[in-house]
Amino acid sequence: MKRSYILYTLLLVLNFSLTNAQTGGDAIIYTEQYIGEKIEYFFYDIKQNLNGINNKDKARDLYVDDDMNGIRVSILGNDKNNMRAHPQAGVVVAEYYTPMINSIKNAREARGGKDFYIFASKKLTSETDGFSSFPAWTKDANGVMVNEYATMLGDYLRYMKYKDCEVDYLGIQNEEVYNEGNITAAKHADIIDKLRILSAEQGWKMPLIVGYEDYGPNKAVISGKGSFISNLSKLGKTDRMDIYGTHYYPQWRPLSKLQKDQSFLGHMPFWSTEPHWDRKSDVNDFDEAIPAIMTLWDQVEQRMSGFMWWNYTYYSTTEMRSNLMRAFSAPIKDKQAIRMDDIDGPFRKGVKDYNDLETYAFRSNDEMIVYVLNNTDKEYVNYGFKIDKGCIQSSILGRRWVKDGDALGVEGSFPKANDQLFNANIVANSINAFSFKFDDGSSAIEDQVATQGLKVYPSVASDFIYLQNNNTPYTIYNINGKVTNSGSEKKISICTYPKGIYILKNAKGEMARFIKK
Repeated sequence: MKRSYILYTLLLVLNFSLTNAQTGGDAIIYTEQYIGEKIEYFFYDIKQNLNGINNKDKARDLYVDDDMNGIRVSILGNDKNNMRAHPQAGVVVAEYYTPMINSIKNAREARGGKDFYIFASKKLTSETDGFSSFPAWTKDANGVMVNEYATMLGDYLRYMKYKDCEVDYLGIQNEEVYNEGNITAAKHADIIDKLRILSAEQGWKMPLIVGYEDYGPNKAVISGKGSFISNLSKLGKTDRMDIYGTHYYPQWRPLSKLQKDQSFLGHMPFWSTEPHWDRKSDVNDFDEAIPAIMTLWDQVEQRMSGFMWWNYTYYSTTEMRSNLMRAFSAPIKDKQAIRMDDIDGPFRKGVKDYNDLETYAFRSNDEMIVYVLNNTDKEYVNYGFKIDKGCIQSSILGRRWVKDGDALGVEGSFPKANDQLFNANIVANSINAFSFKFDDGSSAIEDQVATQGLKVYPSVASDFIYLQNNNTPYTIYNINGKVTNSGSEKKISICTYPKGIYILKNAKGEMARFIKK
């Protein structure tokens, strides 16, 4: 079903006042002050339903309309339905994985040749199902055995390659408190070492390891002897993880624990592998949305570059949760957060009180999206939003949800107040999303840069950039055309560069754009 938040027939003005436009703005959007990392990975989780993408229409909704580029799938064990997919070493019972393989292929086909990633994670069963997450032959009284469990994982990875669904990312653990595996930091490292040997011997690609996939960050291991990440660090084996992944629940909002884990891992990429957005029948969707959105933003600020919601519902005409979830997830793919100060103080005060005005902005080249959560009884009349540099190039599209209101929200379109400002009434108890195009002076070269083979990685950096596909001297210019640097090396230090947009041009005339944050 093709649908768009921009093309609904219900087009109302939303009572966005355009009179008496302010000249300063109550919120200032700093278009070049980047926060965190670019959100590059957006996964659909089918672990609860391996048949979750069972038709091409749903695949198009998720992988075309929502632009997802990954799928989170299961590594099975023994569960309440006796799905014994791995009864012994060297054996994979294909029938249990057939629905999952079909879901993967439907999703990949919908991507139409664009980037697509498979993240395989251990399937859990609960205590009421007899703690059967791991087949009996892979464990003893102390949990999983290293060689046996690694063998089972190798069987799975080899089978996935055979089915033309080779795994890109692998999580060998999942919510330790709810499984019998007892995969300590030391055992995790040994399993990964064994997997690397099996990969070389058996000829399947060694996936990047996502760990440690617990119920929340900075969890103590069952033995009570410190947290998994701190123990892995003490062993000097954090390189047995490639991506730090954790689950995150709004009822606790464990930001300090997330920061603690990351303190041991340096700049290791971070994914939110199961952020939660509650779906309780006795709680209003609006009330559940506010903490879910703000906990997502917590993680964005901690360099989150990929995420996959628990129970993502991709479309509904009657449930507000599904529409809000999409509106606050799909648009931030391939964007990066930027600083935004609002009327009640500087960017992100870090408070846990949800009864406040909270604002957030994301940018990708000339596209901007601005979010406003007003969980108060106060209406902000003619509230101003001002960008600090460049100019707004389009009318502003907006959508508003109110408590107990229409599940789809109400949409409107209105002109800018001036080149750097637009205004809107932010009504009491509302959730708002605005989007617009803007020009920061770099758009004239965007089309040329986009088609070049020359690459700079990462495109947004604070210390170093790496030059790819280039064997000729280069010159770096700032956005005003002034030469900043020149050379021929592959690794380029930008530590001393002022924040802003830069263009790297090689001797062939090819260009690449990057941003110093």
